[in-house]
Amino acid sequence: LAGHQAASVASVVTASVTAVVHLPNFGRNELDTLLRGDDSLHALGGWMLAYAFRNSQFDRWLDQIDVVGTTLYREIWMPVLEKLAQLGIQPGAELVWFPQAGTNILPMHAAWRADRAERRWLIEDFAIRYAPSVRALLFGARQNAGSAQALLVCDPNGDLPFSSMELAWVRRCLPDGAARVLSGKAATTVEVLTALPRASLAHFSTHAAFDLQDPFQSSLFLAGRQPLTLDQLLPL
Repeated sequence: LAGHQAASVASVVTASVTAVVHLPNFGRNELDTLLRGDDSLHALGGWMLAYAFRNSQFDRWLDQIDVVGTTLYREIWMPVLEKLAQLGIQPGAELVWFPQAGTNILPMHAAWRADRAERRWLIEDFAIRYAPSVRALLFGARQNAGSAQALLVCDPNGDLPFSSMELAWVRRCLPDGAARVLSGKAATTVEVLTALPRASLAHFSTHAAFDLQDPFQSSLFLAGRQPLTLDQLLPL
C-alpha cells in the first residue's frame, strides 16, 4: 500500500500476475483520521486512543472496531477483492497483507460489510495472514520446509475454550510426532524460551498486547499472564 494526501494504490500479486489497484478515496489524510481521529494535529483520537484505553473504555474500542472495520472494507478491500475476483482468486483463499504506512496497527482482518440485516466479516470469506515483508515470508517458508519439531503453545491461562480445537487443526498439518505441546500452566516464559531455539515453527494460541509507548515490550501472554516480549524474542 503506497499513498499520498489524495489517494493510494495497492499492489495485488498472485503466482503469475502483478496488478495495481487504485484507492481513490483513501490517502494519507483518511489513514491519519482512522489512526488518530479528526483532530490529529492536536490530540490523539481514533483507533490509537481507543486501543490505548481498551480496558477502561471497552465500549469506545468496540465502536472503533465498527467504524474502522467498515471503512477498511469499503475503501481498501472492496476494490482489492474486485481485482482478485478478476484474477480468479475465489473466497476460501489465503491472503497475505504486508502492512505499510501505519496500517500495521489496524485490524485489517476485521473489515466488514453489510449483508442484508447482518454483517459479513472479511475473515468469513478469506484467511488473512500478516507478514512484515516478502523477504521475511519466503525466509519463513524455507525454515519450515523441513521436518524439525514444532512448538505449540496452547491456552496458557485457561480462558480460550476453543484453543484445544485450534491445536488439533494445527497438529493435523504437521508430521506425526513433530510437535512439542506446552499447554496451560506448563507454558511458562522459561519453558517457552528454552524450547523456541529448537523449534522450526512456533504456534501460539493465547492473548497478546501491543505497547504503544515501547513497542519492543509488546508481548504474548503465557502462564500466569507472564509476558513474552518482542525484546525477548528478537535475539532468538
